Amino acid sequence: MNPNADNHDIGYDQGVLGGLIARPRFLSDNHIRPDNADLQGTIVAIYDIGCLVGCFICAAVGQKLGRRIFIVIGGVLLCIGAGLQAGSRGTSYLIAGRVVGGIGNGLETTFVPIWVAETSKASGRGALIATQLTIVILGLTIAYWFDYGMINNHPSSSAQWRLPLAFQVIFILATWASIFFLPESPRYLYAQGHQEDADSVMARVYKVSVDDPLVAAHRQDVLAALEAEKEMKFGIKDLFFDKSPVNTSWRIWLGVLVQFFQQMDGNNIVSYYATYLFINSCGMSQNQAAITSGGVTLLFLGGTASTIYTVERWGRRPVMLYGAMLCSLWMILFTIGLAVNTNGSLKLAVVSIFLFEFFFGASWCPLPWIYVPEISPLHVRHIGTSFGVATQWLITFIVSSRTSSRPL
Repeated sequence: MNPNADNHDIGYDQGVLGGLIARPRFLSDNHIRPDNADLQGTIVAIYDIGCLVGCFICAAVGQKLGRRIFIVIGGVLLCIGAGLQAGSRGTSYLIAGRVVGGIGNGLETTFVPIWVAETSKASGRGALIATQLTIVILGLTIAYWFDYGMINNHPSSSAQWRLPLAFQVIFILATWASIFFLPESPRYLYAQGHQEDADSVMARVYKVSVDDPLVAAHRQDVLAALEAEKEMKFGIKDLFFDKSPVNTSWRIWLGVLVQFFQQMDGNNIVSYYATYLFINSCGMSQNQAAITSGGVTLLFLGGTASTIYTVERWGRRPVMLYGAMLCSLWMILFTIGLAVNTNGSLKLAVVSIFLFEFFFGASWCPLPWIYVPEISPLHVRHIGTSFGVATQWLITFIVSSRTSSRPL
């Protein structure tokens, strides 16, 4: 009964334009010069600025409405953004659609992890959020292969890029069809005084009767946190001068740092520009590079799926530690392979990219999304998660936009 229904559209929306932005038909239909790398990079990366805005909206008003309502609003914005992009006849439509869709995605990527965390047993929370991230990566994989199929089967038609962009709406419709059959966050219900409804949700989560001690204990914990929220008002100045006994500001900044390091490990360069790397650095043809990049996405998906098993058995920090070491190893070997620049070393570079993506998926891809909501005190969970996710989108924008304007 946990709310992972709308994660296909999060991943698909993030990845769909990456496979289309350099296609001749897409560029000509939108009056973009093929040599204008700055504009192409801006169109791709401006989505992340929209996501950043969505995160700040969540931080400011995240307690005003239920989790489901914000996710529905995010879906509306994603639909509008998809429509603007699919019907685009110039860069103004594309940029507007990317920003509007990005705001919707910012709402989704902030509230879905919170919603999953608040409707889960503590013992299975990590595995459920890891499942959510696996579905996100599945959406990215679907986007890549859909783009590839449309480009190869409709090389001269506008449908090669309009249909993949419009297809985003299918996942959103699926979300709307299921979302109100799923429970609202019990924490939100307790905060609004709907104690019976909240108890009913928790009884369903634990698969016990409403009067079971497990439900009573959970209710007591949440109500205590809500009382603490009233006593410990958290404002902007508390981000820098917090003296609360639970170190609220440090926990929020720790979440920001975790998301920062996740985005600075080089994964986005591989994800956004793998085809370019394989063509220009590894000597592959366009079709070879496209197929190889598709293989990278599949291995990435497999690595992320492995965390559903490892995160509850090995713990959060051990998975991140071994992931950091192995990702560093394969990125170093990739760099050496390119620098030596022989036939054998280039093969090493390709293998290293595959293994880097697998181990990134098996560690740092999903773990920050699990760790950040868990370390945030309950009364500021929406703020801590919003700031962490906002950091992710800001660094993604910086990396993707600056890389696009420079040869790799």
